[in-house]
Amino acid sequence: MFEVTGYYVFILNIFIGVMGEIYVKEKERAEATFRMDRARSCFQFLLRCRILYIPLSIPFFLCQALIMLGAYQSPESPW
Repeated sequence: MFEVTGYYVFILNIFIGVMGEIYVKEKERAEATFRMDRARSCFQFLLRCRILYIPLSIPFFLCQALIMLGAYQSPESPW
């Protein structure tokens, strides 16, 4: 019984250590990850706009311009 409990404590300590290291690494990369996800969603939006029917593209172009304006107003803030 003691051996099994000791084994589980050992395994859980390793698991907690690994998860802690992953958390620290992701916390350092959080802003870059956020910007990459935002760029990916903007890219997908732009790809979808290229497929649209021509008369419908003017409102979507205006929406695209607003999104680009919103993304570049303040480079220091994440959004």
